[in-house]
Amino acid sequence: MNSKRFFFLGLTFMISVVLLIGCGHDESVHEKDNKAASEQDHIHHQNGQDSDTNQVLRILGEKDFAPISYEEDGEIKGISPDIIREVFDRMDHEISLELIPWARVQAKVAEGEADAFFSPYFTEERNRIYLFPEEPLLYEENVFFVPIDSDITFDGTLESLRPYTIGTILGYVSLEQVDTDNILTIDDQSTSTEQAIERLLNNRGIDLFMNTNYIVWNTLQEMGKTEEVKELSPPLNSFAAYLAFTREKDYTELAKEFDRILREMKEDGTYQSILDSYTK
Repeated sequence: MNSKRFFFLGLTFMISVVLLIGCGHDESVHEKDNKAASEQDHIHHQNGQDSDTNQVLRILGEKDFAPISYEEDGEIKGISPDIIREVFDRMDHEISLELIPWARVQAKVAEGEADAFFSPYFTEERNRIYLFPEEPLLYEENVFFVPIDSDITFDGTLESLRPYTIGTILGYVSLEQVDTDNILTIDDQSTSTEQAIERLLNNRGIDLFMNTNYIVWNTLQEMGKTEEVKELSPPLNSFAAYLAFTREKDYTELAKEFDRILREMKEDGTYQSILDSYTK
């Protein structure tokens, strides 16, 4: 009787040991599996971060706005696209450029469908929607142009231009917005920059012509008349234009790097070379 009792006690003890050893092995496997899974998740997370950092940036601009941005023979050209390409080439960051109507440009970037756009002016309202770098992409100036042999001067006051007739483009209201006291005689009968330049050079009703500097110089270049017209100083007004990023993603560091490279280009002469290629 006692021997049977000892036999069952011994058997129970052995079974308990086996069960304990078995449970410990399973726990160890689960711990290793969990650790492996955690490491794998971390790897995927890191890869995801790298992918976001190196993603192709979709950058939008306004179509038919030469020489700032335009399309020719299927290729996107212009001052802004050339500057942006050079900046991101130096950053070794791939981009895609697309030109569409201005209203759609702003909407798509605001909603995060695109990553950035060019070249908006800074306003507080826009700054709440878009991330503006510190460094302007370019400055757009409204300036007065006269024939190369003209003795007309501009001292920065509208009063100095009272005796003259100033040509603008039909529908172009920048000059009227500045001339709140109706000092100036404004002729807005020209329907294009080319027509206004021809009128200016042939003494057909206007003494000066006012428009954005880049647009006029580019048109003069295409017309072969850069030596027949001069630009008066100072400009009527000037606006800084930027590459603005969506706020739907965090592009803070990217914007800082964009600033650094753009300043570098301005210092080494690349920036001015791009401007001159469209305006001289």
